[in-house]
Amino acid sequence: MMTDETPSTDPKQQIPDLSGLADFQFGPAWARPGARQERPVSYPERRSGDRQGGDRRPRRDNREGRQPRGERRVDGQSGERRFNREDRTRGSLRNRRDQTPRSTMEEPTEGLRVELRPVDSGLAALHQEVQKHRRTISLLDLAKVVMGSYDRYDLVFMKQENGPDLYHCKHGDGACFISRQEAVKHLWQSTWMPKYYESVEQEVEAPKGDFKAIAKCSLNNELIGPVNWHGYQSALMNLHRTKFANMTFEAFRSKIVTDKSEEAVQAWQEAVSKRTAWKPVREGASEVLLESPAAVEQDFESNHFDECYDVTDKVFVNGAVKKNHLSPGLWAHLIQLSGTTRRHPSMLIPNLCHGLARHHMPIFKWKGNHYTGPARPKAMEEGTVLSDSLMSIATWAANNPGKGVDAMLKELAPIPEQEKASEEEVAQAMEKQQNLVRDLLWLSEQGYILVFSNNTVSRPRTVSAQAPSPKKAPKEKRKPEEKGQDAPATDSATPEKQKAASSSEAAPAREEASEENSVVTETEEFPSVPAEELPENNIPEEVSAKA
Repeated sequence: MMTDETPSTDPKQQIPDLSGLADFQFGPAWARPGARQERPVSYPERRSGDRQGGDRRPRRDNREGRQPRGERRVDGQSGERRFNREDRTRGSLRNRRDQTPRSTMEEPTEGLRVELRPVDSGLAALHQEVQKHRRTISLLDLAKVVMGSYDRYDLVFMKQENGPDLYHCKHGDGACFISRQEAVKHLWQSTWMPKYYESVEQEVEAPKGDFKAIAKCSLNNELIGPVNWHGYQSALMNLHRTKFANMTFEAFRSKIVTDKSEEAVQAWQEAVSKRTAWKPVREGASEVLLESPAAVEQDFESNHFDECYDVTDKVFVNGAVKKNHLSPGLWAHLIQLSGTTRRHPSMLIPNLCHGLARHHMPIFKWKGNHYTGPARPKAMEEGTVLSDSLMSIATWAANNPGKGVDAMLKELAPIPEQEKASEEEVAQAMEKQQNLVRDLLWLSEQGYILVFSNNTVSRPRTVSAQAPSPKKAPKEKRKPEEKGQDAPATDSATPEKQKAASSSEAAPAREEASEENSVVTETEEFPSVPAEELPENNIPEEVSAKA
């Protein structure tokens, strides 16, 4: 008996010799190494009649000597040519663009609540203009005007629970930071540094060596020095500290370029031969000389920091503040909130209402939108007696809603042509128009007429005057003892009396329901002037009671 491990001795079952098949190549002929040959680039001439339209036009691109698309890469081991999928040189122009990395913005600082509010001085100027010209302005249009410029709104940073402290500069430049280190570095970008430190130039010996290339900052074209200079790293860090502290050091270092001209080398040697030091201005420190920016920052933090900064939980910063006057996280808040509010200006309407209320400006709704003006809309009651000029304006506005002031003047006080009328008639017509304008301003101030910013005129609908309904006498409260005495009598009452009593109680209820329905229909009759927006002295008692 044989096992699988025991080799077979039967010659019929021995493994055949396959060495003769070593030269046999499997697969198609074009896949065998060395068997492929380039076909000569020769094509039979095409006759002019073989294609519709006559002779074939020559191709714009010259393909002679061009490699086929599948022969761009050669395998070094087998010699086979393969298609390189990573080669995109023949793609569209989009793939050939310079893929330069864009500067990424920092994430907004967490733990802060940020609001966008209009500048109070702008609202004060608006109040004066509205009172002068008696115009009604849409708050949505006003929000668009506010968002049209950065200096027309403020950002309010408010610290929340576990949020960072806010370091606000006292010198009025709008600087605000979330760390003490950033606030100290702001000294170099500030305009108030000469109040505390005086710069002093010192003559020093220029460095010696063979310098052929000078590193230069591409942001401000300031020369730093040659890379093989022993003070290159300190000069690079000092430039970043004093001029570009709002950037990361890696981003700043990527902006460094080299200049190999002889003029750059000479200019750098002249600049290095002079060194800047700083001298404190305060009393008792006249002999102190600070030779490095780090020494200046240390001296400022220990002597002048509390004098220049407030540590607070709420800061107002104008939208036109410089980028290097804010921490990167606060600047990200400013950019994001400003962009969102500019796309959706209705977000600013609640803060506009609060700001206008501080200036005692009325805010009301008209046809679903918020407005402000010289007065709230006031519906004119039927039977109101006014002068002929005032009534003509009110009647014209009621009959022509949405038309302009110019059309009203042309209809109520037309000016005749100078060729057909005398100078006296023209002067009288112009005087009548001026009187109409004065009357229109008075009606707008009282709220009977609304003159919008686009010069269109509208009038609240008239409220019908109703006689006041008699007040019901209040029911007398009875003591519990009296109620107990009357209880057996009511229990013993017959069902007929109970029905009569219920019918008598239902009659006043129906009357009350009818009164409520009349009030509802009246308020629905004037959707443009809600009852709560009308003054109390012009609202019937039923409407005021319902409101």
